[in-house]
Formats: sequence, C-alpha cells, structure tokens
Amino acid sequence: MKKAIVTKGIGGLYELLNKEGEHVTVQSRGRHKASGIFVGDWVKYSQENVIEEVLPRKNSLVRPPLANVEQQVLIFTLVSPPLHRELLEKMLLQGELENIENIIVLQKMDLIDEKLGQELAAEYELAGYKTFLISALEGLGLDGLKSQLKGKISVFAGPSGVGKSSILNALYSEYELETGELSEKIQRGRHTTRHTQLYGDWDRGLVADTPGFYLLDTPKVEPIDLAQHFPELRPALNRCKFTSCLHEGEPGCAVQELVDAKKISPARFEFYLSFLADMKEYKRGQYS
Repeated sequence: MKKAIVTKGIGGLYELLNKEGEHVTVQSRGRHKASGIFVGDWVKYSQENVIEEVLPRKNSLVRPPLANVEQQVLIFTLVSPPLHRELLEKMLLQGELENIENIIVLQKMDLIDEKLGQELAAEYELAGYKTFLISALEGLGLDGLKSQLKGKISVFAGPSGVGKSSILNALYSEYELETGELSEKIQRGRHTTRHTQLYGDWDRGLVADTPGFYLLDTPKVEPIDLAQHFPELRPALNRCKFTSCLHEGEPGCAVQELVDAKKISPARFEFYLSFLADMKEYKRGQYS
C-alpha cells in the first residue's frame, strides 16, 4: 500500500498527494465514517485507489476540521473588516492547546497607517508570536510569509473578508481562487471558501484555505493550567508565592509583577483573566 496526505474531500471522494508529488483520487471504506477523514490526514491506500487505513494524527482542529497541522496562520485586518481581537485570542489559545505554532498576519496594510499595524505587531511579538504585515493587493510583505510556509503544513484561518484567498492567489497563482467583497452594512465578508483544502506542494509548503467564521467557543482547559498556554506568562509561573496562584491578584504573584512592569501586554492579560473566568464558570457547571 502507498502512503499519502489528504488534500481535499468532497462527496465521498478524496484527493491525495503522495511524497512523489503525485495527485490521486480515491474512495474510502465505510469503516472510516465513525472517526472521519480530515484534510491533512495521512492515509494508506490500495492499488484499487481505496483508503485502507487512516494513520494516527499528531493533532487536529475542529474548526476548521484539519489534521496534522504544523502552524496556523491567523489572518486578520485592522479595517475592512475591523479587528476581531477576541476571536484572534481564542484561536491563539486553540493553537497552543494543540501544540501548533501560531503565526499572525495583519493583512490589507495598504488601507491603514503602517504605524498602527506595527504597534499591534509589537504587542504580539512581545508574547513570542511571529507577526507579518502584508498587503496581498500590492504584494507587500509576502516574501517573509513565503519563507515561513516553506516545507510546512499550514492552515490559513480567520474571519471572512480578511483576504485569505487573496493571499493564497498571490502565493500560488495557479489556483485562481475566488475572492469576495465585504458587506457594506455589517462589514463582514461572504464565504468564498466553502470547504477546507490543501494547496501548494512539498517544496513551497502545503496550505489549507478555510471558510471564514466569526464565532468560536473558548477552548476548554483547567483554570490552573491556563497560564501555561500564554507564552509570555510562562517565565514567571514558578516564581509565584503560592503554587495554586491563578494570577488574578493573589499576594506575591510574579505574573502581576510583569504586568506592572509593562513586560506583558495589558490587553493580552485582560484576555487571560476573561478566559480564566470562563474556565472557572465551565468547571463549576460540570460539578453543579
């Protein structure tokens, strides 16, 4: 049997890419319906072009449904549509929980003062996240992103209308993906991407374009463990006075010292506290 990665799945048929760079269309046996087959899954298929085995996943995302991702490229804009920062923070947390490298792209930089983008980028770089300022329309900043994608399996994710498909068109012009316009009334894009698919090749990197969305539940984690998934908080975690410290105003909290010294973004810390409250409420609901 041969081994390949699933690049697309529609109507019971799956497109695969093997290590030799060959594209193959296959079917799946019914026994795989329970666990499902995700784009990004490594599978073994027979000479009859039937998937016989789905190999264990390194990780998986539910929204979008995708497996074995090495990095997620979170694409947002400051205008057109406006920055949806809570969604960005939830997606960063999701990546941390799945051990996926988070990359942030601020797109449509041709529409705003570059200084605004640089200020937000600096805030996230303080947290340890690589951030790229680009304009797909004008071709600005794409070289750095190309290098980041090279040889990796990545996913583009973010709200509708931020230009995910436009970036892919700029990177992989042979695909000619459909792009959409924003609704003038609600400043949201329409879904031009209707399913998840991997584009590219092994050399340039494989990238999944995904349908845009605006809602994402806060990923669930034990309250005591939440701070571990905020990279900028980790260096202080073993220096708190109490091992049970949740970093919400306890005496001798080393994290609070970093906040006071402005070594941690105040906005990021506010999201930490908000997510912590969600986690505590969720846990109370489990045992009530």
